[in-house]
Amino acid sequence: MEFSMRSATIDDVSNLAKMNLNLYAEGEHQREKSLEQLEERFRYYINDTRWNIQIVLLEGKENGYVLWRFEDDDVYVRHIWLNEDYRGSGLSANVLDWLSEKYWNDKRIRIQMFASNSRMRNFWSVQGFKERSVIMERG
Repeated sequence: MEFSMRSATIDDVSNLAKMNLNLYAEGEHQREKSLEQLEERFRYYINDTRWNIQIVLLEGKENGYVLWRFEDDDVYVRHIWLNEDYRGSGLSANVLDWLSEKYWNDKRIRIQMFASNSRMRNFWSVQGFKERSVIMERG
């Protein structure tokens, strides 16, 4: 599947927040966030030079994003989200391969995901990721 990627800009904040709202819903996140709160969060990410956001483009349309940063010798992927119309197509794996070749080289990749999202847990397992720790919270 042909795709391209570009770096997010401040003009993408609204669309990124909408995509992130979908990510929250799919992960059955317990803390609801408003669209305005998510927009503020993405303004932070875009203005903080430690974070990188790549927009996934298919047929010229924005259909996903990846939020990541370098940490010491690792790459930390906080979010990867694709429009559900393209899930199961191999696109996520292709996006990861592209980012690995362009930016990450041979660095170890760490991810964060919602524990309740079994579909993503299966995806990451198929990609060779293994659980290293579990973060739990109360309240």
